[in-house]
Amino acid sequence: MNPFPEVLTDENAKERHPDFKKALFELNTENITTENLNHLIRIYTNTKEISYRNKILKLLYDPSIS
Repeated sequence: MNPFPEVLTDENAKERHPDFKKALFELNTENITTENLNHLIRIYTNTKEISYRNKILKLLYDPSIS
């Protein structure tokens, strides 16, 4: 299991930065734990980028997240 990307935990990270986008789109449900769900929820509520929101919804909808 890969760790949750550091760039996604930074509240001051720029969403348009290539590393941010790459980290978000490389995430899968194996990377997500209850400890880092808050970061995804924060990104979802703060972003206007529809592709980011869709990706996060797909990740959060998966019932296998523990």
